[in-house]
Amino acid sequence: MVDTRSGRVDSRLAGFSWPYRILIVEKHGLVVIPDLRLDVVRFVRLGDRTEL
Repeated sequence: MVDTRSGRVDSRLAGFSWPYRILIVEKHGLVVIPDLRLDVVRFVRLGDRTEL
């Protein structure tokens, strides 16, 4: 994940084969990641980067 203010990489999400786009829902502390190669949609907690 990139800090848009500084342009630095803030953290990385691992274990995804090919995330095309991600959706960050700050209001709910959630990241939605479609993994096109595995044909799944993954949900990750924004705060601690754990998969739900």
